[in-house]
Amino acid sequence: MTKLTIDPRVVGRKILFFFKWLLISLVILLLAAFAIESYLKYQDRHRFPAPGNLYQVNNHKMHIWCEGEGEPTIILDSGASMFSSGWRWVMPELAQHTQVCAFDRSGLGWSEKAPEPYDGVTAANELHQLLQQAKIKTPFIYVGHSLGANLGRIYYHQYPSDLKALLMLEPADPTIFLQEMSEEKGNTVARGQPIVDCGMRCVMASFMSSIGIVRVAFNQIELVNDPLFHSQSLAEYKARMNRPQSLTFLAQRGRYITEIMFQTADNKSFDDLPVAMIHSENAGELLGDHQNQREMIEDREKGLVAYQKTLNLSSQSLGFTKITNANHLSMVMYQEPAKQVSQRIIQIVQSLNQQPQTTPETNYEAH
Repeated sequence: MTKLTIDPRVVGRKILFFFKWLLISLVILLLAAFAIESYLKYQDRHRFPAPGNLYQVNNHKMHIWCEGEGEPTIILDSGASMFSSGWRWVMPELAQHTQVCAFDRSGLGWSEKAPEPYDGVTAANELHQLLQQAKIKTPFIYVGHSLGANLGRIYYHQYPSDLKALLMLEPADPTIFLQEMSEEKGNTVARGQPIVDCGMRCVMASFMSSIGIVRVAFNQIELVNDPLFHSQSLAEYKARMNRPQSLTFLAQRGRYITEIMFQTADNKSFDDLPVAMIHSENAGELLGDHQNQREMIEDREKGLVAYQKTLNLSSQSLGFTKITNANHLSMVMYQEPAKQVSQRIIQIVQSLNQQPQTTPETNYEAH
């Protein structure tokens, strides 16, 4: 019987041959994915053109979309990962009464990414320039949702004469936010840390976008594909967020959001600026970090106390509005809650036009 012998050189050549073709196949697959995704992005650009206009601000272009006529103008500022398209349920309602404009912060929507580190003061300066370029009259009513509301406070701190009123939809309370972040990190969050690029996270975000992984993921995430969202808004969101500049901007969000909270806290008074707070009935249910219903309710009540303290910074508080059957996101992204938000904004606009300096405090609750 002949003894079977194995030549290590033959085995080595076969292993190298296998890995060689595996690598070639992988490269071909990646190139094909890149080509397909590039074509799909090309289609997205043509399917979803900017609904508004682009203006040069510093060294990049920013997008603002206006509808309706009249004064005062309402400026809509979105939450952290949202942009102008998210107001598609709200804008038509408001445009029947006055001019309303939604804009995209740098790096989001149809706005290009800013070439400098980003914080709340930078956002305020950019918006001020954008409104000047678009010839928007002041004073205007600033309506901010979530992070957009925090940026509204910072904007007032920088340009107080620009605002006629500030309406905040569930802003983050800086004290609570910084406390929770300190607890999460195990040490006190310090101010003044440099805002820098996010390194490998941004590289990976760009890579996954370029080969279609982000597109596939967006189509699988239940929250992103909620059937109650405005269909045009949803399609635009997925198309505009699936870009390297938007993804890298969000990837480094944690490096600038802390400074925005400190800058929010710098605003110790609204003087006699009319200020209103709009909150959802089910605030907090999207966060997913509550152990039980009771804990979520306790956090919600803590948030309401913080909102009242914010309102107390103004001698012209317009009080609270509760949006029923809504949470932090659906209050602007679902048609019925968004209609409640619009009705409250319209009521405030009409009240300010009638008595701009003597608007009484109200505890209006939308139904």
